[in-house]
Amino acid sequence: VALDPKNKNLYALTAGTVFYSIEKFNANTKNQFVDQCYGQQIGPIYKKYIHVIKDKNPVEFKLIDLI
Repeated sequence: VALDPKNKNLYALTAGTVFYSIEKFNANTKNQFVDQCYGQQIGPIYKKYIHVIKDKNPVEFKLIDLI
């Protein structure tokens, strides 16, 4: 998934099925960066994820010889 810089649209880089999910974020609170970004949050944090499951590729090899 990539972001179009002109109009901020998301698009898939490969052909496939797109899944959009919201999942609970389990942050490592001992990390300094996580503490800076999410330290003030009260309650659970939910992040949005976009997944593209690639379509099956056709078989791309040809059997030449059996041993």
